[in-house]
Amino acid sequence: MLARRLFSLFVVLALSTVALAQRPGAAFVVDRYSFHVDGNNFERLDSVFLTGGPGPTCSGPGLVDGDYYFQITDPAGTLLLSNDPVAERRVRVSGGYFAQYLGSKHLASLKGPCGALFVRLYPFLVSPYPLREYKVWLTRVEDYDPLLSNLFGFDPALCHSDNFRVLAPGPQSIVQGFKFFDHDHSGTWNPQADPFEVPIGGWRVELRRNGVLDGVTFTDQNGRYTFIRDRDGSTYEVREISPNGFVNDGTPGATWLATTARSGNVATTGEYVPAAWFGNISYELSVGVGRPRSFWCDRDVGGPVLAACEPQWRTALNTRHGAPVNLRNPVSNDNPNASIFTLNLPPQSFNGAFANFKSFCNKQSHDHAGFLLSREVAAAILNNTCGFMQGDIYIDRFQDGVLVSLDDMLAGAIGLLSQTGAGLTGPNDPFQALRAMMIGCTNEFGRINETGDPSAPQVVYRATEFPSRVQTPY
Repeated sequence: MLARRLFSLFVVLALSTVALAQRPGAAFVVDRYSFHVDGNNFERLDSVFLTGGPGPTCSGPGLVDGDYYFQITDPAGTLLLSNDPVAERRVRVSGGYFAQYLGSKHLASLKGPCGALFVRLYPFLVSPYPLREYKVWLTRVEDYDPLLSNLFGFDPALCHSDNFRVLAPGPQSIVQGFKFFDHDHSGTWNPQADPFEVPIGGWRVELRRNGVLDGVTFTDQNGRYTFIRDRDGSTYEVREISPNGFVNDGTPGATWLATTARSGNVATTGEYVPAAWFGNISYELSVGVGRPRSFWCDRDVGGPVLAACEPQWRTALNTRHGAPVNLRNPVSNDNPNASIFTLNLPPQSFNGAFANFKSFCNKQSHDHAGFLLSREVAAAILNNTCGFMQGDIYIDRFQDGVLVSLDDMLAGAIGLLSQTGAGLTGPNDPFQALRAMMIGCTNEFGRINETGDPSAPQVVYRATEFPSRVQTPY
């Protein structure tokens, strides 16, 4: 009885998450009497039944009406265990519930949870793996791919799913967590406050025991992943795996950035074991966003943009994260501070401040590396503060597919501009090693600021509003 209450509570919580994420309904396994089985642990293959609707509590949203296919695989989706034609695994949803079985090989009854139909999953093949764990996938007919891409025509990102075991020797634990798009970068899934915080389906999740891979699965359209293991108190590590690596790791081609820990530990001490909720954001190439320094220094072109960005643009050119930017004039001087350029702040008028900035822009460079870098850094800051490059930006810095935070790049460049020798980086000055580093950074920021020209290398990546489509299997 306690297990039943815990199950009902879990379903309410899960369905609440589903409703908030606008992924209605649930598909889950029951026994021949339409009851939940402790740990989804069944004695025989022919005693596992599938039903769908708002869940056993009958209080959540129902499934989207229409026809659906189901299939049985191993949890990783690498082995198809359903051995009858897909047309024999077709059900119809009406009013949010399983309402009709449209094949002929599976036993069905209309006395399931909340009056829904429930369908016996057998016949299907016995899993050859020792864990004897199975996964049932449910997808809309229109989402089924007859060319059998993804998992035998079933895309996990568009499926509902549930896991079960057969002939396990003792009580089982259901280890379950979620994968979500962390639109606000907070590390917390909060779809009530932010409708862009949606579940991510088709994401690979691994289970490890003592550092050894113990299981693989994929999240379904509700962002949910599930493992079933013996309820013996063992400790497991649950780990998410990005389809193209993580930006955090400097992996070429990676476009996903983790906003939460990428792994977490669980202990199989109860029937329901909450596991990690993994948050990510994704990045995509943002074309044509950078404007060169000539744009920002032109009174008639960049001037109106800066006028609409008062007083943020002035503050941004003087301080960043509470520390001075230390833009440099083209002056070689033994005094470390003599060459620092400071933009006029209010109450001086915008016209006066812009004239101050334009004068800085138009000075003769005298090939002074500190000044050359300062102008490109200023343009990058204005692009990021007032232009088309606002927000959380990453840069393909060396055009090798490895993304680097613009904020980190600016911090590095400002660090160079803040060094004692930054005012002595002309061609005949003593700080030639620092000058060489500044010239390299000047070229990098020049590429960033020139992306407004479609013919220039496009190196700017912006955080997406929606998660990129995840293709499975990886």
